[in-house]
Amino acid sequence: MAPALALWAASAVAEFHTYKIEEIFSNADGTIQYVVMHESQGMSAENFWMGNAFTSTHLGTTQTYIFRNNLPGVMCGYYGCGGGGTANTRVLIASQGFAALHLVTPDFIMPNGFIATDGATLNYAGVDFVVFTSLPTDGIHALDRNGAVVPNVATNFAGQSASVALAAVNYQGLWYAAPAESESGWGINFAHQGDAIFASWFTYDLTGKGWWLVMSANKTAPNVYGGALLQVTGPAFDAVPFPPVGSPGGATAATVGNGSLTFTDANNGTFAYTVNGISQTKAITRQRFGPMPTCTFGAQTNLALASNYQDLWWAAPAGSESGWGINLTHQGDSIFATWFTYDHDHTPMWLVVTAPKTAPGTYAGPLLRTTGPPFNAVPFPPVGTPGGVTASNVGTATFTFSDGNNASFAYTVNGMSQTKAITREVFQPPGTICQ
Repeated sequence: MAPALALWAASAVAEFHTYKIEEIFSNADGTIQYVVMHESQGMSAENFWMGNAFTSTHLGTTQTYIFRNNLPGVMCGYYGCGGGGTANTRVLIASQGFAALHLVTPDFIMPNGFIATDGATLNYAGVDFVVFTSLPTDGIHALDRNGAVVPNVATNFAGQSASVALAAVNYQGLWYAAPAESESGWGINFAHQGDAIFASWFTYDLTGKGWWLVMSANKTAPNVYGGALLQVTGPAFDAVPFPPVGSPGGATAATVGNGSLTFTDANNGTFAYTVNGISQTKAITRQRFGPMPTCTFGAQTNLALASNYQDLWWAAPAGSESGWGINLTHQGDSIFATWFTYDHDHTPMWLVVTAPKTAPGTYAGPLLRTTGPPFNAVPFPPVGTPGGVTASNVGTATFTFSDGNNASFAYTVNGMSQTKAITREVFQPPGTICQ
């Protein structure tokens, strides 16, 4: 469902009344904002703006901008104009930060942060207003007057147009060693929201048993993210109830090292880590098995509308079984899922499934458990080579999506069957979508 909007326009009272709010844009911190007004009735003499007010109301507080001049052109009769007509034109009201980009010249300049991104009422001269609940803040999308998320296009009275392109690269998805396939059998998933990456690394301990570590990596420099690497123990995957982190019997974490991610471009980087005193650096790249989606933070405020399911998911309601999760990498009509959970001895266990689409909103496939070379093996032999990773079929998994933010995860592991309600894990609202 699109963000809620309420629309209203008063009857004609003066020669400025036929302009309507058409498009609203803001970046995340509100420094770069604009509103495009559109003359909607083909009237040629709607120049009389001076003295009228444009207001933004948020949580009972109203900011007011007074138009200090009329629009350019000849002031003419109500139904006609000898020159400088306003019919079907657009007017650009933009922030000082937008003006500083020198993309197109605003017709009027309002203060930075004039529009609250988490909901406001915009009122143009008492004759048109829009109420919205949230704005996309990804730097590339705007909100139209009907509540649809659209590519941003700023147009001024002179007819000059330009688009803001502020979106930072989003690294969400499944990555593995570069060159591609050179060390197949291990990987690292990134859930990238805002300036933070939650990384789940799927590898093998010194005995060759499947082992996973996690890292909450904050941005420390341009294209660089780092944090502590944690090993987690917890309740067995089939525990009922499954106690969440922080409750008796819930998962507990121990720091075993640290990691750093440095990206050279949208598809390549390095993963440097120290684990239990062992340090290595791996070149990494995105794992591609189908059409690659583009992921964007903040592009859609209603995750239920998403049609691509690539993200970090966990038990629903959110937080009810914290400590385990499942990464879905969605390319084309196939999902590759990595499930991080716990064995019956409470040690880390991970399983994978390649799940092709079997029906609308449904993806299913066999669950595999792997063993392989220790994480620090040099060389690390890829799948299918002597000493490389081997996989055994331990069950099945089915994902059934009711919308872009809710699904069921049904599985059988070694004869044990369960079904979990799952939802996206959002740690920096509004989260990231891929499309």
